[in-house]
Amino acid sequence: MAVSGALADLYIANGKKIQAAKSAKKAVERSAKNASLAPSKATYDFTRMTPNTMREVAQSLYVDGKINLQQAFNLHTMGMPLGKMGEDGKFRSLSASEQERYNNAPINYIERTQGVLGYIAQSGNAADPESGYQSWQGILTALQASQK
Repeated sequence: MAVSGALADLYIANGKKIQAAKSAKKAVERSAKNASLAPSKATYDFTRMTPNTMREVAQSLYVDGKINLQQAFNLHTMGMPLGKMGEDGKFRSLSASEQERYNNAPINYIERTQGVLGYIAQSGNAADPESGYQSWQGILTALQASQK
């Protein structure tokens, strides 16, 4: 059975998993091509940016080739709470209003990225290619290059 498009992520072809990242990258590239986006020379204030705004900016940075897909995902999810501890001590998801408050609260993305780099370095893993240190360094470089 041949499977293509976004649903391909859900199937296994010839015993190998189809990589979701490849499909997502192609979707973003198609979207950018269809929108006729030219590389942006825009600058941003990453010291006070909401997650809602960052989603758009991260996609722009990705389309412009300043960050890769994994780095865009890291920016999308940076500091995003998965939920919280309920009064009964059990995990519970955020409500729609809690999610909305989070998505509209400004974050200092440069400071947070520096914090991730500091944590990795402090734990002695900066030289470990599995740590993500180089990827986060690339994010910081891209943010600083596009900072107002």
